[in-house]
Amino acid sequence: GTTSHPTANSVTLFGGPRAALAPALDVVSEATGSVALRVTGPTSIEFQVKVDPLPATPITAINIHTGPPGGTGSAFFQLFNSFVQGTFTGTVSGTLSNFNLVPRPAQGISSFADAINAINSGNAHVRVVTGANPTGELSGLFVRPQIGTAPVAADGTWTFRGKSRFAPGGLAPSVSGTSANGVSTFGVPLQVR
Repeated sequence: GTTSHPTANSVTLFGGPRAALAPALDVVSEATGSVALRVTGPTSIEFQVKVDPLPATPITAINIHTGPPGGTGSAFFQLFNSFVQGTFTGTVSGTLSNFNLVPRPAQGISSFADAINAINSGNAHVRVVTGANPTGELSGLFVRPQIGTAPVAADGTWTFRGKSRFAPGGLAPSVSGTSANGVSTFGVPLQVR
């Protein structure tokens, strides 16, 4: 890659945000799952949700909430709603935009950028709601695994070569990068070997 800020700079690469879904606190369930996100721009997030095995009672909603699992954080994105989409069959995917954002100013979510920051910083979780557990049967905190860091050369170029134990993500392979001076890139496509 290249940057226009070569002085004392480096770029840290991250895999796409993801959450492992497990039974919520005090819930007994055989169900598990995963959520993968790909931030494709300042107002666009692709998502993919998988739940397998399915819970004993139907899934009614899947939302992204502020804060950690088990907290009182409010939903700011809805990924699935059975009233609108029918029966959840195990997977759902789509793209979130400004239209889908429910601002939560009291919890620091006033804009799409705030929502991305909450997800990327691990201050958001996914909650899967079922008929038997209307406050959440499954939940999982978003993490953004670090792949590696590359120094920026004097001409502004940087290259990362190395192995990582983290895959770029469940969606189309991509990474995001954040430079030492705070500039971020979204959904950089990759060729994975």
